[in-house]
Amino acid sequence: PICRCQDLWYGSWLLSELSKTAARHLKDHGATSVIFPGGLAEASVPDKEASVANKILAIIEGEAPQVQTLAQGAQAAMSARLEELAGPVFSRSYGRLAGEDVKEAATMAWEQVQDLMEFQWVAVPFQDSGYEGVRQEAERLLAAVKNTKPWGQPSWARAGWRKSSLDGIRESVIPERFFEKRQGSESEQAEWLYRQFRVKPAERLCGIGLLKRWGKDVPAEGEEQEASDRKPRFFHSTSHMAAGPLRARAAMLAADPEVAAAWKAYESCLRQAPFSGHNRVQGLAHPLFGDYDGSVLYPSRVRDTFFAGADARQATGPHAQSCEEAERALGRLLKALGVLEPNPHYALLLADGDHMGRAIDAQTTPEKHQAISAALDDFAKGVRGIVQAHGGSLIYSGGDDVLAILPLHTCLDCAEQLAQDFAGRLESFKPGNESAPTLSVGIAIAHHLEDFADVRAWAKQAEHLAKRERNSLAVRLEKRGGSPVDACGTWDGRFLARLRGWIELHRAGEVPNKLPFQWAELVRLARGGREM
Repeated sequence: PICRCQDLWYGSWLLSELSKTAARHLKDHGATSVIFPGGLAEASVPDKEASVANKILAIIEGEAPQVQTLAQGAQAAMSARLEELAGPVFSRSYGRLAGEDVKEAATMAWEQVQDLMEFQWVAVPFQDSGYEGVRQEAERLLAAVKNTKPWGQPSWARAGWRKSSLDGIRESVIPERFFEKRQGSESEQAEWLYRQFRVKPAERLCGIGLLKRWGKDVPAEGEEQEASDRKPRFFHSTSHMAAGPLRARAAMLAADPEVAAAWKAYESCLRQAPFSGHNRVQGLAHPLFGDYDGSVLYPSRVRDTFFAGADARQATGPHAQSCEEAERALGRLLKALGVLEPNPHYALLLADGDHMGRAIDAQTTPEKHQAISAALDDFAKGVRGIVQAHGGSLIYSGGDDVLAILPLHTCLDCAEQLAQDFAGRLESFKPGNESAPTLSVGIAIAHHLEDFADVRAWAKQAEHLAKRERNSLAVRLEKRGGSPVDACGTWDGRFLARLRGWIELHRAGEVPNKLPFQWAELVRLARGGREM
């Protein structure tokens, strides 16, 4: 089973949403000032997409019992918001099913979700040390609380239930009998599993995984489940990002009669697929493909649209012939576009601010902290527009952290614009005589079918490489076989200009594909056969 970027996106969104809920409760029920996170006017809107970090700093006037009541109220508000989000998902998954095992699964799902979030807080009274001394003491105490939290037997632990296939930590909340052979074909069973739980036949999900998998794609009150299943998804796939260059080419050829006719024929096949709705994304408006996700442009992904994880090579039933017709129609479309198949690689961008701890510590008054908090909030809110302008999809942006998926042909430009925007907003917050905070960016280039958890780890490695010198960009290419290839340099050097120069030479056909590898081999031999 593969960890999907949908899972990570929703998990990040959920954490931010709960943090906003707790911060808003503090502000509305007695906090004199909420310093972190910034931008609480926007945070009061539950579905606002702007993300915030999961750390709250507030000033409260009152005695210890009042502070405790306020903190407990924030925790209760957070728990209520979590139940509000999980309720429709579990009603959708279990509401029309019967059996004691279903009741037990639903109970476990609720227990796992309720046990998901940890809410830890400390309060320090103002003393002669002033604001900065109080804040540092609060930071010290909070670290101590995190290191001494109690451990106990989780309420959701059960014997005899399989574990989630995503992380192996919690029990699966899908009764095992639903994975056993039922009446009908294998593809029909796979279709039922996907509609009911958003899983493929080999997957098992815990309650948290089930919540992430549905995300925001849950039916409204009174809406038929079948109609909801065909609604467009909210988030792009990694295949969509990898297909970015081909989508750009198709946009330029949209008026070509041959291309338009080939797409129309292919789309008519897609409309017959049971899972066509999950290949459509809210907000897309391509001049040729409309709201279809780029995954429909890959021959290897067509059968998922028809069979949703069943063994497509041996699939039979009413959709088998339609699937074969769709594969042939896609072949004609790709030929009209002048390619055999789309590029298989995409970029995962991970960015983090440099010297932010020093910059925050250098702001020694509540007003200065609010100013840097507002600057970080403004940057985070602007990230989505920058990423979307480069054809990407934002997974998370909170404070100085960014995680996004991008097409290859725009990822460098996007990274550079993010770094420039961050430096511009933080330039007035220098820690003493040191430089102002900068942004280091790591980019992992990976195959669109790689496990997303692995790609996330590669992006983290690239970010660590960029952090060695700070104010840098690092790119890691992970091939499906062989060692990774890394390239790194600072934003204020000539690294990016040289990289773009080589890209243009390669596009113009001036540099053979194998030349970089031949150079790498020469360097290895010059070093006595040692790896680079």
